[in-house]
Amino acid sequence: MRNFMITFLLLLGVIFSPLPVQAMDYSIEHMEIHVYLHDDGNVSVTEDQIYSFDGKFNGITRTLIPKENAKITDVKATENGKSLKIKQDDNEYKIYRSGRDEKITVTLTYTIKNGMERYTDVAQFYWPFFDERNESDYENLDIYVHPPYQTKDVIAFGYDAAMDAENVESGGLVHFAMGKVPAETKGDVRVAYDPQLFPNMKLTEEKPMRGKILAEKKEQEDKQAAFEHRKNVLNNLAPYVIASFSLYFLALLVYAWRRKRITRMEVERKFPAPYFIPDNEMSLPATISYLGSGNGVELLSASLLDLVRKRYIKQVDDRTFTVRTGVQNMNMRRY
Repeated sequence: MRNFMITFLLLLGVIFSPLPVQAMDYSIEHMEIHVYLHDDGNVSVTEDQIYSFDGKFNGITRTLIPKENAKITDVKATENGKSLKIKQDDNEYKIYRSGRDEKITVTLTYTIKNGMERYTDVAQFYWPFFDERNESDYENLDIYVHPPYQTKDVIAFGYDAAMDAENVESGGLVHFAMGKVPAETKGDVRVAYDPQLFPNMKLTEEKPMRGKILAEKKEQEDKQAAFEHRKNVLNNLAPYVIASFSLYFLALLVYAWRRKRITRMEVERKFPAPYFIPDNEMSLPATISYLGSGNGVELLSASLLDLVRKRYIKQVDDRTFTVRTGVQNMNMRRY
């Protein structure tokens, strides 16, 4: 009875337990971020995100983490000009847009208050749009940084995934073409301009910063150069490494073939006939006697059959045996 109750309760648990929910599959095909720097140090950001969903979905999420002394405000989301509902949970923004098996483009806009830093000789925008906490791959990521006014005096470089991705275009526009960015990857961007382009911005610190920024840019360039050098060395060594492993593998094949051939030749030397019967070490009667099986009559029958097999005697009928012609020293006795 007790076992029946346990089985019954387990069955109820299986029936009424919640069914597993199938995970939604999606990809971020393209992420394009436009950063507009204002002369007061604030920054306006527009993000166009193209999502491709396979299955049912309720919306997307975007994590925006401000740097120290900065603040993110006025976060809005639209699709084709239509406003979408947003719910903020700390630094995570949930954008509600339900559907199934669709490709959608969501535009996210927000303002970064005090998003820049100004020093005596330079003003910089140094920002992490994603870091190791990002859970999604970006199949293609582009970041554009627009100065408040056209200029030619630009320092631009990136870190980690943004390293060597910068391209300074006309008027001081900087394009970071990152391509595919895997999840859990960092990629800070850093752009510096003449401080005269930001007359309405207060000093962050009364000190020069251009030299330090240029030194860090040189450090990033050296890291990239070292990486490219290692890659070139490996690319140059690859044919030799592949050739060495190919020769080694070929040598193993030749060695295995020779060992097999030597083994086969040794077998053919010891056993020249393809089919053979091993030589008798003991006669059939002796084997039966050794094993302790059989009586006298059975031993006699086995002995006669063994002699017949060895062609010493010839069986005439069931009761008559004769010595074959040419067999010497063979005496038959009756008992």
